[in-house]
Amino acid sequence: MKKNVLVFVLTVAVLVLLSACGGQGSSGNGTSQNSDEPQSSVSAEPQILSPTETVDKFMQATKEQDEGVLQQVYAGDPDELIFALNYEELNDALDDETLLLFDEKAHSFDYTIGNVKEKGDTATAEVTIKTCDFGSLLKEFLEEYEIKALQTALKGEDDGPVVDAALKNFETGLAEIKPDSERTTTLTLTRTDRIWKVDSVKNNAEFMDALSGGSYSVFIDINKEMKALMKEAEEEDDGEI
Repeated sequence: MKKNVLVFVLTVAVLVLLSACGGQGSSGNGTSQNSDEPQSSVSAEPQILSPTETVDKFMQATKEQDEGVLQQVYAGDPDELIFALNYEELNDALDDETLLLFDEKAHSFDYTIGNVKEKGDTATAEVTIKTCDFGSLLKEFLEEYEIKALQTALKGEDDGPVVDAALKNFETGLAEIKPDSERTTTLTLTRTDRIWKVDSVKNNAEFMDALSGGSYSVFIDINKEMKALMKEAEEEDDGEI
């Protein structure tokens, strides 16, 4: 049963992170406070946009999971921001209703563009993102259940009751969570041949944390803790041989 609990905990962590950042390709439920532009496909001639307009299209395309627009305004790989969750693989841990609720909550974020500074062919833009506090939800879940679940599994005992209780409380928290968490982050842009594009956010932990409602930083901590726990368990097993 050890594997089941580890899969459950990690699945919830990954699902929160990916759902908060992207989704399954459906359009957002929230509305941008900066743009009412419809979803658009790649045009034959690229538009000459200002840094502010570029950031606005980038944020809206991220929200709507519009890969075509991201290709126009984003210098990184759109796959960094486009997520397709495989529900069949996740059904062992979470039911369909919970997965659909994740999609709904994940797309409820809004954003505002603040101070934008240009310097030659580079620019920075402050973006404030308002979304659900997925990080606190995930952290609360882990603090309340993770250690108990892992200890139960490592002893070879039945982990079913622990997992069921964790899932029930987690689903309740998910249903009640509101988009009331705000984080301000900075995006950088580069202009090439008169075209501004947002630089890759792959290594921009601040942006990913803001977009994911704080779950990115919690996920990093989870990875570290899981590795430490698994190393400890392996050392104990080796000592018993």
